[in-house]
Amino acid sequence: MKLKEFKKWLEENGYRTNTINSRLSNIKTIEDSYGDLDALMLKDGCRSIINELNYTTDDEYFNRAPRHKILINGNIRNGSATYKQALKLYQQFYEYNLNNKTIYNTEFEKEANIIFDKISNFEHSLLKKKKLTRQEIGIIQSDLLKYLSDKLPHIHWEEEKIYDEINKIRDRVDIIGNIDENHCIIVELDPPRADSISKKFVSRVALYSEMNLIYVTACYPNNNVENIKECNKYFNYCDSIIRGLRDTNLEKYYKGIYLGKKVL
Repeated sequence: MKLKEFKKWLEENGYRTNTINSRLSNIKTIEDSYGDLDALMLKDGCRSIINELNYTTDDEYFNRAPRHKILINGNIRNGSATYKQALKLYQQFYEYNLNNKTIYNTEFEKEANIIFDKISNFEHSLLKKKKLTRQEIGIIQSDLLKYLSDKLPHIHWEEEKIYDEINKIRDRVDIIGNIDENHCIIVELDPPRADSISKKFVSRVALYSEMNLIYVTACYPNNNVENIKECNKYFNYCDSIIRGLRDTNLEKYYKGIYLGKKVL
């Protein structure tokens, strides 16, 4: 387990010192109980441990023993949830940030990480402003489209696509990329607000539920009032939902990015 790198990643993601120290302690305890976490990540992404850490209100009511190996002094449900949250953070660190390497299971997963990297490196003079007008957001959107078309020309990129005009579904996707009829990329430009992030995510993922999907939330500056902690929480929620939607036939990947800043 690479604690120093994990600590640095947590710092870059805006976590406070007390939270970082708690998460590092949680991860050490998990590894003491289960063995080398990096080896377990290679095995199954630590999903079996995450499943063992599930402890429901019914489990608590009937005073059931936990399925995991960790000794908890105190409330078992709260303690199990804390360790589960810490392990899911380490899972994200391992998969997306460990030494800038990713273990790709498919070509589409490799494509997803290339897209995440390209968008995170998108630069624009307007992104230095504290607050953007609607017109300026439109300029950034158009320039991001041109940037993606230039950097990833094998993908057919469009902007402001109405999903289904025939059935009167008027949701407009900010930027959409089509690899083929079964694989698409959605890039939504949002203010750094949890309500905007979650509202678009739910509708777009529902509309494209039968597609192999790469979804990017790209947050632009908004009067310098970003609640980074809240946005990061919803980035993690979206990522967890996407993971849960994967099955043997469909691939889905998610990333939340702050434009003009380091990827979180």
